[in-house]
Formats: sequence, C-alpha cells, structure tokens
Amino acid sequence: MSRARENADGARLNAPLASPTFTGTTTVSGDLVPSTPMSHRNILINGAMTVAQRGTSSTSSGYQTVDRFKSAFSTGGTWTQSQSTDSPAGFANSYKNECTVAETDMANMGYAMIQQKIEGQLLQHLDFGTASPKKFTLSFWVKSSLTGTHVCQLHAPYIATTEYNSHAYTVNVADTWEYKTITWTGDTGDVIPNDFESSIRIYWFLAAGNGYGSGTLTNDLWHTTTANRAAGQVNLAGTVGNTFYLTGTQLEIGESATPFEHLGFGDELVRCQRYYQKSTPYATYPAHAQDGRYETSVPYTTNVCKMAFTLIGSMRGAPNMTFYGNAAGSGSKVGTYDGGSWGLSTTILSNTLGDGHVSIEITAGTTDAALLVNYQYEAEKEL
Repeated sequence: MSRARENADGARLNAPLASPTFTGTTTVSGDLVPSTPMSHRNILINGAMTVAQRGTSSTSSGYQTVDRFKSAFSTGGTWTQSQSTDSPAGFANSYKNECTVAETDMANMGYAMIQQKIEGQLLQHLDFGTASPKKFTLSFWVKSSLTGTHVCQLHAPYIATTEYNSHAYTVNVADTWEYKTITWTGDTGDVIPNDFESSIRIYWFLAAGNGYGSGTLTNDLWHTTTANRAAGQVNLAGTVGNTFYLTGTQLEIGESATPFEHLGFGDELVRCQRYYQKSTPYATYPAHAQDGRYETSVPYTTNVCKMAFTLIGSMRGAPNMTFYGNAAGSGSKVGTYDGGSWGLSTTILSNTLGDGHVSIEITAGTTDAALLVNYQYEAEKEL
C-alpha cells in the first residue's frame, strides 16, 4: 500500500505505508496481492491439537495421542502425554506432557522433547540452498511449570552433516499461557529434497543433558555442534508433576507471525490420515473381539484366500498395516467364518498396491472355499 503526499514544491509523491492499520470500511482499487499465502499458510499439521486418533492419554513415548506430535524421551524422566482441554482463549485443546518419574541427574545425552517432522515437499517455498533463502516464523502458545529459558530447535537431517538451528525463548510466569514467536533464516548450503521424507524437524525441549546443553546457544545460527543445541534449557524432568502444554503452533513464511489459521476438524483429520489412519469410528480404537468390516474373500491357493480394499486416501508411502478380527486373540489377524464358526486367521500378509489400495492374503482353516472376513485395521506411515 502507499499514500500520496506533497513535497516542498507541491509535487505528489508515493511513499510506502509500513504496516498500515485500517479501521472502518476500506475499498481497494485494483488488485490486492498478498506477499504471503492467505490460506493454508501453516506448514505444521494439527497445530491446534484437535485431532487425536490413537487416544487421548498414554504413558508411552512416540506417536500416541495428538496426531503429528511425538513425545521423545531418553533418560529424561518418565512422562504421560495427553490431549488436554486446558488451553488459551481461541483454542479448545492443547498437547500436555506431565512428568511422572523425575530425573534430577540427567544423563549426558539424556533429553525430553516434543517433535513434529515435516516432509521436504512441504518446504520447497523456503528456498533453502539458494543465496537468498526465505525467513520463516514459528508461533505458539505455551504453558510451563518452570520459568526461564526454554529451547526450540530446527533439525535438518537431510544435510549430510546434520545441521541444527536453535532459538531460546523465555517463560516469564509459571503455569500461565504465554504466546511466543521465533523467526529463523533458511540455510544457504543445501537444497531441501522435494520428497516425502523428513527434511526439517521442530523440537520443543523439556529437558536436556550436558551433551546437548554444555555449549553456547546462538539464536538463528545453523551449526553442527551437539553441545550447543539446548544450552540453558530448564529441567522440566526434575520434579514429578511438572507439566508442559503446547498449542496454536504455526510455521509460516515471513518475518512476522499472523493470527493462527484455524482449519475445520474434517480438514485437519484428512491431513493427519496421510500419516496414520484406522478403519474404526474416530472415538473407537481398533482391537480384537469387536465387530468390524465384513468382506468376502476369494480362494487363491490351498488354505489361502485373497481380498482387497482401499484406504482413506493416499498415504505418505506404503504403510505398516496391523489387522484385528472379531474373535479373541492377539497379533495382526482378521476374523474368518467358514460357514461353521468365527475364528482368527492363522497368518495374514498385506501388500499396498499404491495410491491406497491394499491386497491381503489370509491363511485360515483347511478349506479352499471363500471365507467371510471381519476386520479392522491401522495403517501407519509416520515420519
């Protein structure tokens, strides 16, 4: 935008408006061209923590509750992760991690952190590996039991030397929601591969041993020194009951954070199902001995039948499949009915045929006839 003004001679000049603010009704003549996307500008998925397909609470690490967010711990205490309704204004959910077994003497390479990993194909517009990579900004809401220095880090595993770029932020008041923004500059050295693999990872540290924190942290500096990755990080693993809540995470191109882009639950769920999906209703977790889908298989070879089905959209790649049947048991199996009674298959082999089509071979019973099959599934292709 620009405004007209006059110089000393009365000539009209156009001067750019720096960060203009308008009130009332504004009419723009001509085209309004934004410098950054007006929609789908958030590179992160499920930033409002609304989707939790696997469940709402877990004492295990990894992808267990809130989709696309992973809790990772190594001799950094024991934690319970959950989808929480404790959230700042404008949000319904947050991702909560609570320390249940303390670790006051962190191992040298011990850590506790929250992660989201991002595919390379989602990052091409950042122009890494050029003379003028873009700046990009992370914004988020955080609520921590401890005040002081916390560290958020970029990890670039696609670079042969594995580079890091850390940024400290300060929690000013304990157990209070605070809004934070961090701006990074892209790396000039290496182009991000245009693929479906993990190219950039974002880490929110909760605790870090000396191996990660004995050096010096310089904000927005790409480096390869492990000891500089989390220097100054407070130890949330030091006391049972310490908590760390996170929500409203948004990563976008540009040097300024924009208001959080809320997507509908259905839109966010579809984005998450690229990495994990299940055949059961949203609030039901797949398990043996509960009713599922019914399909008819066809004879293939002795004691082996085949059937096929389609996943909910295309996933990031051929997923790891786990099956469940309507009879009691364990392992990846389906329920089979040969006209007499229901049971679980002896074995099952699955093969993803691309673009979401799955073929399975079922070994069950001693009949060469078609079998009625009852099944549920989980399909996982996380980064």
